[in-house]
Amino acid sequence: MSIVFQRPMVYEGQTTIPEERRKIALEALDYVEGLLKVNEWVAGDKLTVADYSMVTTITSLATLLPEADSFWKIQAWIKRCEKNMISYEEVQKPGLESFKSLATRNSASKAAAEVS
Repeated sequence: MSIVFQRPMVYEGQTTIPEERRKIALEALDYVEGLLKVNEWVAGDKLTVADYSMVTTITSLATLLPEADSFWKIQAWIKRCEKNMISYEEVQKPGLESFKSLATRNSASKAAAEVS
């Protein structure tokens, strides 16, 4: 799911996600928010491989979509993931920081080229 939304900014040098992709991403976040209104974790009341699988996609989308901050259940779930996932700090966090850096660098490069 996430490469569809990341591609324009990370690989194509665009500074924003196209509106249609943004809409789909927000619908996906809304769906996950709904799951988390019923359960503490994505697939139920316990941490599962589903949470490990989704945390990378969700945190990457949150990097690209400022609106993600309004999904309170997702924000709380991310904090639970940080606290409860084995090796989150060693594995997930560095990858997310690298992704943020890449997305920011590409956006800054594109903006600088447009000014020149």
